[in-house]
Amino acid sequence: MKNILISSFGTSHDFLSLAELASSLKVQYQNVNIEVVTQNVYKKDATLLRNIDRFHYIDIDKMNQIFSNPLYSDAFAINYYADIQNDISDVNWDRVINHTNDDISSFFLATFQDTTLAGTYINQQGLPKMTSRWAIYQNYVASRQSRMTIDKITLRNHIAQTPYVTDAQKIYENEEYSVMASQNFNRIKQIKGSLDTKIIGINLEEGYDQYLFDDNSLRQLIETLEDSEEFKPVLL
Repeated sequence: MKNILISSFGTSHDFLSLAELASSLKVQYQNVNIEVVTQNVYKKDATLLRNIDRFHYIDIDKMNQIFSNPLYSDAFAINYYADIQNDISDVNWDRVINHTNDDISSFFLATFQDTTLAGTYINQQGLPKMTSRWAIYQNYVASRQSRMTIDKITLRNHIAQTPYVTDAQKIYENEEYSVMASQNFNRIKQIKGSLDTKIIGINLEEGYDQYLFDDNSLRQLIETLEDSEEFKPVLL
């Protein structure tokens, strides 16, 4: 495996989660070249992500404005997309992955049907096709759930056929902030009297999947963790 292209046109949360997939792929295929095509609004966020060799940006708003403006021919938008496509097509891709299961990525993958695809794509008949049972689950089951029973990161790694890696370096860190964070974590651990204490962060806000602890469950969870010798809860 030499070259992998990932299409990601979801939310900023989805974009940052590329850190998980890219690091897993780099561990599985150590010398692989990983490139991502995404929205230009994520240029700043892209500087945080390790293990991605190159980003290709598409100005979605610009394309939509051209399509919706009667003064412009659709050819302007098509030519704009073609310029980006030509740049990407210069590489012989071994795998192209639909990371976010969105419409743009599904149509984008349709242009690489001679390549090994992962996820959902639109076939030549204009119908959605899925490359695995995991992609089917994502498209027809997970998309209808109010709260996902299988988290997106695990699901996306299964679709990409790569084992999930937990101990790789995934983002670029500020050394000064890292030292400060380490010192703060050690102070919190020492409250329990041991640097072996495991810190458990508890989010008090609604999650991206709209899940929120009720007050009673939250209170019981905090009390249980506080009473243990191994864990120290921290409210976020």
